[in-house]
Amino acid sequence: MRRLRLAIACCAVSPCAPLLAQGSGAAGHPAGGVREHIGPPAAEHRADAGWSEMRRSLPQNDVATELRSLFAQVSGWVSRAAEMVPADKYSYRPMETTRTLGQMVGHIADSYNWYCANAAGRNVEWSEAIEKGATDKATITRRLAEAQELCTRTYAGPGQVRALIGNIGHTNLHYGNIITYMRLLGLVPPSS
Repeated sequence: MRRLRLAIACCAVSPCAPLLAQGSGAAGHPAGGVREHIGPPAAEHRADAGWSEMRRSLPQNDVATELRSLFAQVSGWVSRAAEMVPADKYSYRPMETTRTLGQMVGHIADSYNWYCANAAGRNVEWSEAIEKGATDKATITRRLAEAQELCTRTYAGPGQVRALIGNIGHTNLHYGNIITYMRLLGLVPPSS
């Protein structure tokens, strides 16, 4: 019962927290435990057709591998979305009180730098240097790629799990914003 409460509490904090509770056999679950497969919807409803095959080949309860996979998936969507949006739409914002699309992608790049530096054990302060700097497509996509590479290296080594999970959750949150911006611009997001 304690593991079930922990799994429920973690689910409220992060979308990838259930990975930590896989196969716990928690009482009260209809199948007698936490479901074995956590992943995207059925193949006909997702863009990454090879995802479930890759997922099935992973060792059970390998949190590091799951975190790498989840980061690769969402950061890939962000990168593809950033490439898909025309350069003249980087100044688009749905309302005056929201970030422009360029600022949103810049914010994600800033967050990669902060979360992944902290996950690697470097105590750095939050910086909005990318979001508050030049937000044209060429600059932002280059800075995003640099920050993504830093994170990819961090996910490949030992890292502080809290920061790695936080980074995935934060990226998913703002990828949701990007999806909305793209739909308002008449574009189809890469995860659709």
